[in-house]
Amino acid sequence: MTALRARVSRTIHDALTAMSGDKMWNIGCLVNLPLRARRLDINQFVEYMRSPGMSLVVLCVACASAQGSPAVRGIVDAFAHHRVVAVAEAHGLRQAGDFYIALARDTGFQRIAPDIVIEFASRQSQALLDRYVARGDSVALDTLRSIWRNTTKVASWESPVYARWLTAIRDVNRTLPAARRMRVLAGDTPVSWTDMHAPADWQMLGDNNVSFADVITNEVLAKGHRAFVVLGSNHLMRTGARDDGPNTTTRVESKYPGSMYVAWLYNGRPGSPDADARMMREAWTTPSLVSLRGSWAGAIPVGAHRFDEAADAVLYLGPSVALEQDVPAPDSFEMSYVRELDRRSWIEWGDSTRAGAFLHLVAPRPSGTVTEFSVASKQYGRDRRIWVYLPPDYPSACRQACSLLVTFDGGVYLGAIPLPNMLDSLITAGRMSSTVVLLIDNSSGVDRLADLANHAKFAAFVGDELLPWLYGKWNVTHDPSRTIAAGSSAGGLAAAYLAFQRPDLFGNVLSQSGAFWRGNEGSNEAPFEWLTQQYAAAPKRPIRFFLDVGATESVGAMGGVAPSILEANRHLRDALRAKGYAVSYLEVPNGIHAPEAWRTRLPTALVSLSSLPQGR
Repeated sequence: MTALRARVSRTIHDALTAMSGDKMWNIGCLVNLPLRARRLDINQFVEYMRSPGMSLVVLCVACASAQGSPAVRGIVDAFAHHRVVAVAEAHGLRQAGDFYIALARDTGFQRIAPDIVIEFASRQSQALLDRYVARGDSVALDTLRSIWRNTTKVASWESPVYARWLTAIRDVNRTLPAARRMRVLAGDTPVSWTDMHAPADWQMLGDNNVSFADVITNEVLAKGHRAFVVLGSNHLMRTGARDDGPNTTTRVESKYPGSMYVAWLYNGRPGSPDADARMMREAWTTPSLVSLRGSWAGAIPVGAHRFDEAADAVLYLGPSVALEQDVPAPDSFEMSYVRELDRRSWIEWGDSTRAGAFLHLVAPRPSGTVTEFSVASKQYGRDRRIWVYLPPDYPSACRQACSLLVTFDGGVYLGAIPLPNMLDSLITAGRMSSTVVLLIDNSSGVDRLADLANHAKFAAFVGDELLPWLYGKWNVTHDPSRTIAAGSSAGGLAAAYLAFQRPDLFGNVLSQSGAFWRGNEGSNEAPFEWLTQQYAAAPKRPIRFFLDVGATESVGAMGGVAPSILEANRHLRDALRAKGYAVSYLEVPNGIHAPEAWRTRLPTALVSLSSLPQGR
């Protein structure tokens, strides 16, 4: 009898769904079904339910829940009939971010393995998205931020919900075989902000609905894929954009009719406060997906249309008063980016203050400038590329000559390690004196090591050609006690090498994960740790040191034949201290050999060398 009752309940559920849409029905309300109804198939049962006098219809409809399906299950189920399931979102909501993460972690969603099309990335970032999300590569934070910062919409995607969502998808992908990993597709129009200078340049980008639709049709549907799409509601309304023009949904549907399912994330709009209050009175489940077809909510006006004409369902994440904007802390933005936001804000809106006001930012602090130069070298018989950073308020800030910092791998210290931004902050805060920086381009690979791996030629270039050129152009100190040589990996080795060879020029060494295992003149063979031996054997020089290294950098170089970076740094530390040098040494638990690790420690190192006692 129990099995029969369950079968009949399932039949009623299917029949009511066929009659009234995809509501979730409370089968527990079904009692005393007439025996002859139990023998009917679904089509016959629908006719039976519509017959006069059927009080059971009233009973069951009264028991129907307007709350729909649990949201994650509802989205997954929608893929059974639609190849593209989209959420028309209100941007930056914490609850929305939590839902997206829960969806990515759901095994049913993972089995579908849809592409995920996002608004908060422009298509020039696709390769970076694939590296980070699909392959799981480590990506420096500054590089990762470019995904949501370099879009056509200025300052729109700084809410932490989007970065957390990408990270969650990446974490899930790491547990899945390659064939089932979810690919995140950048939907926004490609943009190069460095090439845009005026509002007319931004207007030339055109309607980004064209790009969103192109990604969905050509990268998803044309390839036989399915996609989960998250865009703003104006892009996804079935009735088209608010200006009555085509939007993403109408463009996609014109090529692939019936492919799109649109769930509108309800945030109090559309509808009056009465609609929000009714949802609360009816105790709508949080989170849930509620079909608009046949629902009272479907009749809510959306401009000149009904809600059920604009969308298929409501994604209900709670009463609008309970939804929270997840905003970044105003002091979390680098000053160089704040200044760039002002520029972009004027280009997009004609108002340089709009982006800063949107993010509740304080007025930008003073900033320095970076200029690129080519300097002729007799040592190398060619021009060498360098950059010069001048501190805020130069030259008035340097009436008695600026301090000097010389760093190698200059491109890294202008990108993955944002040295100019750090100096702007440290100088403005009074933690460092005004400092000019010489950043040397050391290329990569063999050419880089030909400079940085204990080479006398490079020391002669810096000491005899580059610094005299610098002294002749800017008001910068000649005092070695106010001059720092700095670098990471082979650059850290070069900093210590130059100070050893030219203590008349460099009185401070800042090395991060220095490659002190190397031999002389770039040798990869024994005797290793050549420079450490030189410091140990030579008379003490007037040099101060800041050395830091990651505790994980413990694998021997050259396949284990040479000492590890960690071991070599410890040896140098001990040799220097034995000679009486002033050494600040930091060994970082879990520290790795990468710019994203070095950059977090660099401000501490710079301040430390500015405050260490003279080791003379």
